[in-house]
Amino acid sequence: MKVFFISNGSITNPILHSQGFPHLIENSKKGIKFFLFTIETNKEANSKNYLKYRKYILDRNIHHVPIKLPQITFPSGRLWFWLLGIIKVTFSTLREKPDIIQTRSYPPMFLALFEKLIFKTKVVFDMRGIYVDELVDSNVIRKNSIAHKTEKFLEKIYVKYADVTISVSKKHLEFVNDRFSKYNVSQKNILIRNCPDLRKYHLSPTLPKDDSEITFVYAGHFTAKYDVVSIFKFFDFVVSKNINCKLKILTYQDENPFYELIKKRFLHIEDKISIGTFLSNEVPQELVNSDIGLVLLNPYPGNFVSAPIKLVEYLAAGLPVVVSPNVGDTEEIIRKYKVGVILNENNYDFALTQILNLLKSKNIREKCKQVVQKEFNLDDAINSYFNIYLKLK
Repeated sequence: MKVFFISNGSITNPILHSQGFPHLIENSKKGIKFFLFTIETNKEANSKNYLKYRKYILDRNIHHVPIKLPQITFPSGRLWFWLLGIIKVTFSTLREKPDIIQTRSYPPMFLALFEKLIFKTKVVFDMRGIYVDELVDSNVIRKNSIAHKTEKFLEKIYVKYADVTISVSKKHLEFVNDRFSKYNVSQKNILIRNCPDLRKYHLSPTLPKDDSEITFVYAGHFTAKYDVVSIFKFFDFVVSKNINCKLKILTYQDENPFYELIKKRFLHIEDKISIGTFLSNEVPQELVNSDIGLVLLNPYPGNFVSAPIKLVEYLAAGLPVVVSPNVGDTEEIIRKYKVGVILNENNYDFALTQILNLLKSKNIREKCKQVVQKEFNLDDAINSYFNIYLKLK
């Protein structure tokens, strides 16, 4: 069986490493022949990391097909991706005749829709959230603008013609089933949560540590989705209570926005904060060397159904978490297993007391990992994808 997997980013993207590579590699061992399509700029395609990750998947029998964007992306990088992507995927389809095309997020679904209409190829739409709403949330497009209406139209077409859609949380599943009820999407919509590879987190702390010092950590970049200001505000509150602590920022991209925020509003705790750029394979050890994971999101509609990957990575590293309310299934899981606290604007004192008590509780790190095994089991996710392929073939 041949499957085209079209990513929504570069082969160097940490999310692809976390949520794409494991399922591609393990299911290829079961006889699936994968072709991974990624979007590459000249800068990315000429980087050492590009060659490193390309070799990594090629050595594991995953074929890599880069869609290289031109240096000048006028009028739109998206249009270039669609144009060049259709050409690349069509020629690959004529040559390889795939049984299934799986897309990660919305932009690649445009390519899969074209192939489905021309070649009748089965399509798996791995939605990863409510992309159009998230574009509005992050001010990429204005609500009710031409771009917004176009994206909403395409969203309906994608869902209607997909053979299988995948949701990342129970809240997302219910939302999609309700929004697209006239397309009977509930009959083909499947829940597969974001799942970490626990094997990457079977590590011991490597740094000598003062047992009285508590390390808070935020892994990610500075985006509209995450409420970085509230992360700093809560940490500032912790420092004000004379607690021996520090905050680590593990980012994949530009460090400057974090430094600018510190300079504007949090210069008085600058010495308590460290910021560094890390590769995806370096992050697990950094998390294991921490104590508490921070997952605070802005109260945007798109976040109400989301499934933060960093949450499951924190838990996989054995870290109790501080999370925002009303984020997908997060609050339900945290309350059920008692592995974190829900942070509201007016409950800093209570949240801090609770999280410090969790740190003192027996076997808290193992308890966090057990939540991952029960609720975010990678083997279950891999098998779910494999069963989808068998059903569609």
